[in-house]
Amino acid sequence: MGYDFESMLGEVADEVRIYQTTEPHQIKRRCKGADAIVVGQSKIESQTLNCLAEDLKVIIAASTGYDYLNGCLDTAQQLGIHVCNVPDYCSDAVARYVFTSLDQALTSTSDLKYGWRKAGQEILTAVALPLRITNLTLGIVGLGRIGTKVARMANVAHGMSNVVAYSPHWRDKELPEDVHVQFMDSLEDVAVRSDVLTVHCKLNSQTDGLISSRIIKRMKKGAILINTARQEIVDEEALVHALLTNDLRAAVVDVTGENSKLKNVRNAIVTDHMAYADDVSLKQLLSGVLGNARSYLSADPINSVFQVSTSLDIKKARGGDYGKSLQPSLPAAMRGLNLGGALQQFASV
Repeated sequence: MGYDFESMLGEVADEVRIYQTTEPHQIKRRCKGADAIVVGQSKIESQTLNCLAEDLKVIIAASTGYDYLNGCLDTAQQLGIHVCNVPDYCSDAVARYVFTSLDQALTSTSDLKYGWRKAGQEILTAVALPLRITNLTLGIVGLGRIGTKVARMANVAHGMSNVVAYSPHWRDKELPEDVHVQFMDSLEDVAVRSDVLTVHCKLNSQTDGLISSRIIKRMKKGAILINTARQEIVDEEALVHALLTNDLRAAVVDVTGENSKLKNVRNAIVTDHMAYADDVSLKQLLSGVLGNARSYLSADPINSVFQVSTSLDIKKARGGDYGKSLQPSLPAAMRGLNLGGALQQFASV
């Protein structure tokens, strides 16, 4: 696609090193001496981070979600290491994926049968007639940037007037004027009302297993579940059972394991973590990573996932011993791109 991230980050780096894939046990060796690390999906644990702490000053997550860093976030905060992500680079792409996939789920799972009345007139009966999207109630779990974009697209582009949401941390959020959502007091309230339930919350200890067997059982007969967030948020065994028994009409899943049983279920649409990917979002992701690196070098870091108190004089370090290596991690979903990074050395792990 023409995105040379190695050259882009070379603007703020003396040396760039790229590794297409990196196993957890390789991170310590490849990132030793790094001032900064750019990470795609490689998990970094606290023990590894402690070994890198002498030089490491910033970790840039090349994504919106950063759950793969959960194992080292507390340690990073204690050590005064700045951790940042790239928010909102793919909201439009994910929202578009939701409705493109939903349209497929509403039509491709139909099992139409023709019969004859006694009078000899042809009638149409169906196990699952195609559904008109404007008549459906959309339930959104997580009303952050992506969830809000989905709500807007539902209202404006698809004429859906019935949109409900469960998002406890965003309940008092002031929504844009063109977004109309009814907040529910509980996830169960959303599940029982929704014809389509779409998941857009981040993965953490509170959301791991959030869409449980109990919640799936509470969903409407013939409802559709969409998960573009993280695999661990949804109980896949319960989802498979609900699909096989036709308690749910269909599921759209963009985040699942290589050996997931969902891949063999007729009424499941499964893709390989591609909802975020289009030409604009990938360019915005790379620009966002570069912007995070530049802002840190300018002593005005942005997109922090937490507040860091550190005695580092960034401006002084920038002119002195700051740049040793910025070592990025190439996300598996971006293996077709050149991903690199900055400062004096840059390795993509």
